[in-house]
Amino acid sequence: MCVFGLLLGVHAETPPAFTRKHPNHPNMAKIDEHIAQRIKDSASILDVMQDLGVELHKAGVEYTGHCPFHNGRTIGNFKVNPRKNIATCFGDCCKTWNPIEAVMEGMNMTYPEALRHLAAMYNIYIDDEPKPQVR
Repeated sequence: MCVFGLLLGVHAETPPAFTRKHPNHPNMAKIDEHIAQRIKDSASILDVMQDLGVELHKAGVEYTGHCPFHNGRTIGNFKVNPRKNIATCFGDCCKTWNPIEAVMEGMNMTYPEALRHLAAMYNIYIDDEPKPQVR
């Protein structure tokens, strides 16, 4: 069993919302902290795993399946815990993901891209329009 098996539920904090490195990119605007928190609160690890095409099987309060992040084929080494809103690989990855981290790794996205993807999944509007300045 990997270290994460002993620490199930402990995972790295997601970095705060930040702007893209490319200033000419159309999605450069910073995502408001309140909207980012709403996205985090709405995102479900089960929905993300379905979006990534992972076939999960109910096993008590958790779900098991094949880890989408490596080529392992052993069922049982990958567990999704909806109560804690995390997924953990006890196989080759030996990692734990929250919904945002899973989107980032599974879809090769940056943090703001993952937030925007999840916002679209949950119909959360992100106001990207610059607000007029008051004179």
